Amino acid sequence: MERIKDAYICSFKQKSSLISWEIIDNERNRREGIPEHWKDRKYKHEFDCPIDCPFRSICNHQTINDDISPLKYKMTNKFTNQRYMGMYNERFSESESINGYIKNTTGIFKLLTSDKESVQKEIYIINMIYNLIRFNNIKGTAY
Repeated sequence: MERIKDAYICSFKQKSSLISWEIIDNERNRREGIPEHWKDRKYKHEFDCPIDCPFRSICNHQTINDDISPLKYKMTNKFTNQRYMGMYNERFSESESINGYIKNTTGIFKLLTSDKESVQKEIYIINMIYNLIRFNNIKGTAY
């Protein structure tokens, strides 16, 4: 089913609505010290098909449950917005080349800028930091 902000669209073009969410009892949520806003939740979406809907008798998806964290739910909602998808597609190719290494060694976890030109400049600076770290590590090792 197609996902839109806070809802689903069925194959018969009916829109669901988010009717409730509740914190679920799972092993991850029982960990010591996990904050309430990080706990996994069950988001319940329900299709409210009108009585005159011709597909009401064959509709087999009256409710949909998403068992995910609030962060994943927010990100899913963001990616239903075409503006965020465009930004992500522009930034992905610029930042994914050595992203894992940069996160682990320099502690940079997200880009601070949002438009393409400033992202490129920020990535150039981060890559320069990466190259300086590598240069320092390999200095004197050539034979």
